[in-house]
Amino acid sequence: MVNKSVKRWLALFLTFVIFIVTGCSPTADKRKFDSLAIVLGVGIDYDSSKDNVLFTTQIVKTEEFEGGKRFFNITQAGKNMLEAVDNADNEANRVLYVAHNQIVVIGRSAAENGIFDYMDYFFRDDEARYDIAMVMTEIDAWKLLDKATNLGSIPSQEMTILLENQVAMSSCAKLELLQFAMESNSCFKASVMPIIGISQEDPETEKVQFEVTGSGVFSNGKLMYVMNRDETRGYLWGIGKIDKGEIMLPNVNVDILGSSTELKAKIEGDKKKRLVITFDIDVKGNLGEVVKPDEQNTQELKEINKACEDLIKQQLSHVLEQSFENGCDIFGVSDYLFRHKYKSWELVKNNWQDLYKHAAFEIKVNANIIRTGSLIEPIFGSEK
Repeated sequence: MVNKSVKRWLALFLTFVIFIVTGCSPTADKRKFDSLAIVLGVGIDYDSSKDNVLFTTQIVKTEEFEGGKRFFNITQAGKNMLEAVDNADNEANRVLYVAHNQIVVIGRSAAENGIFDYMDYFFRDDEARYDIAMVMTEIDAWKLLDKATNLGSIPSQEMTILLENQVAMSSCAKLELLQFAMESNSCFKASVMPIIGISQEDPETEKVQFEVTGSGVFSNGKLMYVMNRDETRGYLWGIGKIDKGEIMLPNVNVDILGSSTELKAKIEGDKKKRLVITFDIDVKGNLGEVVKPDEQNTQELKEINKACEDLIKQQLSHVLEQSFENGCDIFGVSDYLFRHKYKSWELVKNNWQDLYKHAAFEIKVNANIIRTGSLIEPIFGSEK
């Protein structure tokens, strides 16, 4: 029987052999790391004067780069994405390592020109991830990525954190690279991309704070129109992505505890077809801040429920009509018909755009304020 000492030395020997054969030594790993440019963010713009794509990479500084910002950006132009990436590789004098990339920022110029051709690069790179967040900005992407933040963090990281927080607060919907590709391959489904801008900038330090200002609607890879924050809220009601936040009413605020949305669609008519879309929304809330305490006693919960329902209907109706006007199926109605009413879909798919623009819709909302908190009356009510 082999004693424990021999087993231990045998294990150490085999481990050493594995390190030598595979090159998995600390020194080898350090050399490999030093030869890479770690990319945390990517920006895409379009230069119409030269018909060039502008490719920006945000790279983390290593120990050899000291002082100043914690990152540096490389922006290179090319007639296509491949040429621009090659030029960026040459300037970096290192291999652009995109496995840690967190975000793709699309400048307004590129969004309006169309981004289909640019997206192919991310799916052909072996190290690229498909769960990368996609956002748009009203300015050039390279300018946004070059802004130092008040918190001193790397802009791409700061935007990623902001986006995650806004999604958690039901203020916007996250759009990932793979989702965008799948929606783009759908015949008529439009994509909704968050828009990030600058809320404030210190004139002395030039440091900024980012904010989500709305959403851009993309169809066939091009920006069709922009929704503001309120319109984005209406869109979120339609896709069932409202789990937190507040419903602001004239006299009270309602804290949202959760909601659900069910979309249905059908084709009516024999000779003349008509599309009918139905939304069923259930929302639960908690009576939050009372803006006018004196009026709480006269404000019935059923009236608050009715006010919530009317506001949700108003927000969603506006966004629906906006999508009809622009011919952008942001709610996936065409996908619903394809999955659930395939025979009907086959009859109307060749005339879908006209059918969608003239669709009828019905919105049913059931609001339920389940409690008013532990206080029966507001603390700062009027004197009796």
